[in-house]
Order: sequence, then structure tokens, then C-alpha cells
Amino acid sequence: MNDVPYSLAAASFLSFFSAYLMTPIFIRFMRATGIVGRDVMKEGRPIVADMGGPGVIVGLLTGVFFYIGVEIFVFGGLPKLIYILASISTILIITLI
Repeated sequence: MNDVPYSLAAASFLSFFSAYLMTPIFIRFMRATGIVGRDVMKEGRPIVADMGGPGVIVGLLTGVFFYIGVEIFVFGGLPKLIYILASISTILIITLI
């Protein structure tokens, strides 16, 4: 783990756990609002939520913003911020599509 900064490892764990916690919340919300569909690949064709992706995006953004905050405010370094923000913009645009 000498090559990986601890802030990056912490951001990865935070991103995973926030996505793990937020995805069921978004699935319940989608079911409550009626954004559901049938799973045609399973026997019995159960009704499932159509969109579970927003929970994953929340997890990703939580991890990335945590990493940026720690690198700037705790360690005083400036990561390649323009590349990180460009990546976030690209991912959010793809999410809208």
C-alpha cells in the first residue's frame, strides 16, 4: 500500500459504503413512485425498480469529493483537479443519457 495514498484508499471505502447504503434507499423510492418494470430474465417475471443507478452515482460523488477535500484541506496538496472535475462532468453527462 506504499504506492496508494491513504486518502485514495479511504475515499474508495467511503464510496463503496455510501453506494451500498444509498442503493436500497433509491430502489425503495423508485418503487414508491412507480418507476418499475418487469425482470424478463427471471422466472415469474418479478417487478423490480428500473433505476438503481442514482445510488451508485451518489457513492461515486461522495468518494471523489471526499478525496478532493482531504487532498486540498488536510494535506495541502492540489491533485490533478482539472482531470478529476472533467471526469465527474463526463460521468454525470453519461448518467443523464
